[in-house]
Amino acid sequence: MVNKIQRRPHETSDNGKELIKKYEGFSSTTYLCPAKVPTIGYGATYYPNDKAVTLKDTPITEKQADEMLSLCW
Repeated sequence: MVNKIQRRPHETSDNGKELIKKYEGFSSTTYLCPAKVPTIGYGATYYPNDKAVTLKDTPITEKQADEMLSLCW
């Protein structure tokens, strides 16, 4: 039997979010991060609906990226 890893939402402080923004930077389009994982926004590899980011995804706005960051896992 394979156990599915469950991600649990947690709180990230405003200072933590600002650090993420500073070091990740914002990208409205998808790109491959250094680990070769499709990424968008401020380093997101999954959307809030648990769908993995793909290189074919449509661009997002900075507002959408902020919302995704607020729902970080």
